[in-house]
Amino acid sequence: MLSLMLLGAIIYLIPSPKISEEWPLPPEELPFGELSSKLSSAFQSKGFLLLGYQPVFSLGSGFDFPLGTEAYLYSLGYGNDTFALLVISKFPSSQSSLQFGARAISEVRGRLPSEGIKYLFTDEGGYLVFNDANQTLSIWYGRSWFFEVLINGSEHEEAFSSLKSLILSTIRS
Repeated sequence: MLSLMLLGAIIYLIPSPKISEEWPLPPEELPFGELSSKLSSAFQSKGFLLLGYQPVFSLGSGFDFPLGTEAYLYSLGYGNDTFALLVISKFPSSQSSLQFGARAISEVRGRLPSEGIKYLFTDEGGYLVFNDANQTLSIWYGRSWFFEVLINGSEHEEAFSSLKSLILSTIRS
């Protein structure tokens, strides 16, 4: 299984796109607690209602985070009928983030219809985005970070754009 994922990563290897601009990745040296604290207090500025958050140790279905990973699951409301789940994790090393991210994308890609999926693996990170009807699923990873977002509702595209913008502005502040 691992060799299949590595083969997939090599096949789609593209020289260093600017993932961090379209897919915001904090610097490795940014403490997890600092990012999560800033985000928790900034959600409202982009139209999100923080419904709750909690530490998580797994994405479920055998996707346990490596020992030493810090991760939170945020539940968010957006507009009248749009809801988002956001997982932010910081891994003990960039290597563990790259391995986990490639595995997660390969697994998710195999479970979704091929129409509507966009993805990319590089030697610095990767991303996957899937849009269908009223939902968006996205994963992006790199450095020592991993993000997963699931948004459902009529404003899913606007909410996704706002969430990425919020993460980027939080990283830069």
